Amino acid sequence: MSVIGGGHTNFKQNGAGLIPLSTVSPYQPLSLFEISNISQWVIDTLRADVRGKDKTKNLKDSYSIDKAGQHATWNSEHQIGQPATVTYSFSLWQEFYDAYDQLTEYQQAQARMALDSWADVANITFIEDASQTTNINFGNFHSIEGQAFAYLPDSGPQAGQCWFNAQNHQNLAPYPGNYGRLLFEHEIGHAIELSHPCDYNSVSINKQTQTLSWNTNTQEDVGYLANAPYEEDSRQYSVMSYWPENNTGGYFHGSYASAPLIDDIAAVQALYGANMLT
Repeated sequence: MSVIGGGHTNFKQNGAGLIPLSTVSPYQPLSLFEISNISQWVIDTLRADVRGKDKTKNLKDSYSIDKAGQHATWNSEHQIGQPATVTYSFSLWQEFYDAYDQLTEYQQAQARMALDSWADVANITFIEDASQTTNINFGNFHSIEGQAFAYLPDSGPQAGQCWFNAQNHQNLAPYPGNYGRLLFEHEIGHAIELSHPCDYNSVSINKQTQTLSWNTNTQEDVGYLANAPYEEDSRQYSVMSYWPENNTGGYFHGSYASAPLIDDIAAVQALYGANMLT
């Protein structure tokens, strides 16, 4: 899908030499007939994948996929574009802390699937290690507040820890398409060094602890308008975003992403290179 070079993600496109889309659906079509609303809708739909290029929507600049991918990473301290092997474990937290415990077997299976979804698109190999002295540790916590949180790889003793609130039923029963599985994708993203698309003003965020606290849809919509730095900062394009896909014209029919989305792929491939074998 992409070739890494110079710290940037470049996307291959098959069909070189085909008539460009701009020729088929120009901005100013031939005015043989008066353009109806429906024909303009068709033109807009055909060109909906065009990002960047000084486009604006919702009073926000549009970012290209490459720029959005770069925006979502903190890689200034690390060599990027290099493969990595990352170990993980399901720690027995209850042996040390009453408020924490191990993921259930079902949660563990879903965590492995979520890890695989990241490895499918990037040169990152995940290895389970029962020693528990691993790069990523998964665990449940019990609280009346919060949903999940994770620590970045360079955040000290807590580095790579991913925590899920066991008081939330969907965290205990994640499956492809539900909110709990989205949380697993999101927190693993943090553990492999992806940030939110920006430091949202609506929550307290720093480069070490990424706290995820979803609000109601109405509050989230307001949050997008006030805090999203660019048009495509939504869960239509990235599992690392806080804002629902309907802010940017998407509609998932009540479901949630269960694998990295297009901007996540650009970001993780910039960090680890592209997996060309899947």
